[in-house]
This record gives sequence, C-alpha cells and structure tokens, in this order.
Amino acid sequence: MNLAVNKTLVLGLLFILALVMGWLDAGPLRGGQQEATLLGIHATLSAVLVFLWFRQDAFERGYRTSLGLKAGVLLLSVLALPWYFYRSRGAARGTLAVAWLVAAFVVAMLAYRVGTWRG
Repeated sequence: MNLAVNKTLVLGLLFILALVMGWLDAGPLRGGQQEATLLGIHATLSAVLVFLWFRQDAFERGYRTSLGLKAGVLLLSVLALPWYFYRSRGAARGTLAVAWLVAAFVVAMLAYRVGTWRG
C-alpha cells in the first residue's frame, strides 16, 4: 500500500523545517543541551521528510526498492540517494537529479541561515 505524498510539499516542508530550526537555534533554544536536542530533532525530521520524498518518487517511477536502500536513505542519504538516482534514471538523468539534490541541500542551508538571522 502506498500513501500518496506530494513531493513538492515535502520539499517545501524540508525548507520550512530548516528555517524554523535556524530560528530556534539562534534564539529561544540557544546554548547548552538544548542545541544538541534540537540538532537531533532536526536530523530526524529531515530524514523522515527525505524518506517520504524518496518513497513517493520510487513509487511514481515503478522502481522496486530493497530494504537496504530504504534503510540507506533513512540513515545515510548522502550516499543512498545518488545511488538511487543513477539506478532509477540512468547516467544522464541521474547526474541531473544529483545536481538538483545538491541545489536542494544548498537552499536548505540558506533557509537555516535565514532563520538564524531572525533568532
């Protein structure tokens, strides 16, 4: 069973999460143990959102995912997603997808930084 997920919405939520976490990190939760807790929450929520995007993308492409790939996307996205992109799209489109992945990462980092300015 696949619960449909809007991939654009998931990406938007990822950027909003980065913005909010930047604001919290620079403002109300700055310093001490709270920063470590905030980092853990941010990492966990980001991993879940990336996994939801991946799962929907694989479903739309009819790509059969293994348990290992699913675990890899959750635990080590930086390696598993490029591998998935090349396997599911081929070399040319896989390279383009990796470029979009890097761009999305940069936008998320910028959103986090903008959030720190508001903190």
